[in-house]
Amino acid sequence: MSLPHPFRLETFGEVTSTNDIIQARAVDGEAEGLVVTATAQTAGRGRRGRSWSSPAGNLYCSFLLRPRPLKNDHPGTLSLVVALSLAEAIGDPARLKWPNDVLIGGAKVAGILLEMLDDSLTVGMGVNIVHAPGHTPYPVTSLAAEGIDRRCDALLAQFLDCFARNYASWNREGFSVLRDRWLDRAEGIGSTVRLRHGERIHEGRFLALSADGSISIEHEGRIEQYSAGELLWHKTDA
Repeated sequence: MSLPHPFRLETFGEVTSTNDIIQARAVDGEAEGLVVTATAQTAGRGRRGRSWSSPAGNLYCSFLLRPRPLKNDHPGTLSLVVALSLAEAIGDPARLKWPNDVLIGGAKVAGILLEMLDDSLTVGMGVNIVHAPGHTPYPVTSLAAEGIDRRCDALLAQFLDCFARNYASWNREGFSVLRDRWLDRAEGIGSTVRLRHGERIHEGRFLALSADGSISIEHEGRIEQYSAGELLWHKTDA
């Protein structure tokens, strides 16, 4: 597989978590760009401490970044860049749920987890290629269920091509240059949504996404901005 600079691939069978491998290598001084994939994970994890179902047949990968500090941006906006790149690699049906879930037809098809350790950023990504987990509190799907025939290695190569370009733009100018493309795929824009922020859930109209990646919610005539949290559209998602 030909990968864009600086990415280089190592493949594994069953592992606990691809994020664990990347973090261990980061501590040992590994340079930016290492990509690790596994056929299955026994302890895959998602956001908010959730587990991530990881049977063989789906794409599980993590990669190492060492982002340079930016005057007008924050490494947290990289989660938006990763999600955008994955949606662009999947194609037209893919939509984005703030901050970094990828949906098709309103159902989750991929999740992304960023973990910071000193000056390194581990980006973990799970994509439901042929299997979608059951008994989730939100709708889930797979590429196969949506009629999208894509091998794990082909999707990974397409994603890394998209991400390499978007990451270069982010490094030069920050998230602002990618915001419009993110909004073109934003699920729920202009609609009433629910936002979990800390222990509270806020309801309002999803107005916009700022250049710093924060979300604007209008509620009872007031506009509030949130830089962290999770959008919820399903009552069972709370």
